Amino acid sequence: MQIGQRIKKIRNSLGLTQSQLASRANISRSYLGDVENGRYNPSLNMLENIAEVLNTSVDYLLAKSVSCLIESRLKELNMSLEELAEKTNLPLMYLKTLDDKTPDDKDYEIINLIAQTLKMHPKPLRIALARQEQPDPENKNNNNGVNETIELKGVDNILANMLDDDKILTLAAHRAGHEGPLSEEEIEKIKLAIRIALANNNTKK
Repeated sequence: MQIGQRIKKIRNSLGLTQSQLASRANISRSYLGDVENGRYNPSLNMLENIAEVLNTSVDYLLAKSVSCLIESRLKELNMSLEELAEKTNLPLMYLKTLDDKTPDDKDYEIINLIAQTLKMHPKPLRIALARQEQPDPENKNNNNGVNETIELKGVDNILANMLDDDKILTLAAHRAGHEGPLSEEEIEKIKLAIRIALANNNTKK
C-alpha cells in the first residue's frame, strides 16, 4: 500500500472528505487528490500536517511504524489482528496501541514474540519501536551551564571524528531506521549534514 492509499484509507475511516482533510492540513484539495492517487509524494512538512489531522504518525504513513509493519505481514498471512492477539496471548488493545507506547524492555520482548508468531525477522519491528523512545531528560545540575558547554564541545569533537569512520556513520543510520549498507552518496550526505550542524552550532557559541 502506497502513502496515498494509506492516507485515503485513514481519511475514509474518519469520515473525512478530501476537501475537509485538505483544508485542515493547509493544502489544496487537488494536490491531496494527486497524493492519494499516487501522482505525487508529499514533502515531509505536508506529511506531518496530514498525519496530525489524521491523528496518526508520519512513520505509519510511510509504512515504517510498528503497527504498519505488523498490518502488512498480517495481510500477507491472511491473518487478523484478533487472531494475532489470540496466538500471542496479548490483549487486543495492546496491539492496537503499539504506536503510542514509549517502549521499555518488556515491549521489546513482546515484539520478539510477535515477530516469531508472524514468522518475520524482528529487526524491522525493533527499529520501528526504538524510534518511539523518548530522549533522556536534560541534566539540570550543570553548574550554571559550565558543564553543559564543555559537554557540547566534547560532542562536537566526537561528531567531527565520526566523519572519518564510515562504520560509525552506518551504525548511526541503522539506529535511525535505515536498513542495509549505505551507498557512498548516502555517506557523503550524512557527512555534509554533520558538518552543517557543527558549523551552525559553532556560530552560536
